[in-house]
Amino acid sequence: VAFATTVFGATGAGLNGYKMSRRIGKKLNEFWFEQISNLNRKGLSLTIGVHGWITDASEVPSLWENNDSNEFETKYTLVWERKILQDLGQAFEQLAMDQAVGMAITETLKHTTLAAVVAAVAWPTSLLKVSS
Repeated sequence: VAFATTVFGATGAGLNGYKMSRRIGKKLNEFWFEQISNLNRKGLSLTIGVHGWITDASEVPSLWENNDSNEFETKYTLVWERKILQDLGQAFEQLAMDQAVGMAITETLKHTTLAAVVAAVAWPTSLLKVSS
């Protein structure tokens, strides 16, 4: 059972890596597993943490260190394309900041004396957004 699980897991990971390299248009520059727990026990209790985006390339191993799901398991993290994931994380931060600022300005204008002006401009603005 353990052998079959390992073979199918490695095959699936290889297939996903191949498809991702075709999609990105280049080969992966970084792709390895880094052990973050010091347990060297034999068994199937294993956790692999895969991050979707990061804000700092040095935080990759520390993201999964505090996962206390099972103290007897061996923990690994997948380190892959840190530069691309860092750019993605910064884009998400910028998007969240832009949305928060826009919402704060809109809500502030709704509750001031400019509420009538905002209401008069809202309908044409929404029509312009829908048309483009």
